[in-house]
Amino acid sequence: MQITNLFKKKEQKEEPINLPQTPVRDEKGRFVSKRKLENKLKKVKEEKPKKEETLEPLVVTFFGKEVRKIHKDGTWYFSVDDIYQIAYPAKEGETVTTREDFDKVKKENSKELGGVLYATAEGIKKITAEIKGVFPGPFTRWLDESAQLPFVPPPKPEENKENA
Repeated sequence: MQITNLFKKKEQKEEPINLPQTPVRDEKGRFVSKRKLENKLKKVKEEKPKKEETLEPLVVTFFGKEVRKIHKDGTWYFSVDDIYQIAYPAKEGETVTTREDFDKVKKENSKELGGVLYATAEGIKKITAEIKGVFPGPFTRWLDESAQLPFVPPPKPEENKENA
């Protein structure tokens, strides 16, 4: 009987690492060894991918019109489409007039978060300057005040169950 096979470690199958066919150079132009590349690739594979942060918009009102806003990285972002609807309520058959630079200003001052264009308060002010519409009431004052409000996260559903 052969007992020697019981004490041998089982061979672990590792996933093959795909290295580039051409030699790789670092920032200074020197060639990088295959061993260093393999180590880098192993580290990248071991790192857990970060979960994408889902941002849920808050809905606030301005003179009865709903405006979505999101708090990200310490600043409030307002929905460009909602602000646009304040100046021009949707009516059938009506064309909306904007200045020539509207699209350029909109691209420069807004970013897409979750499929919706959002802009900071300063960006919204620049965008509204390009819209030939009428904004009711003290719009810029409301925008500044709501941009300075602190963010209070909504309570988690787990906390509500414990308190009840």
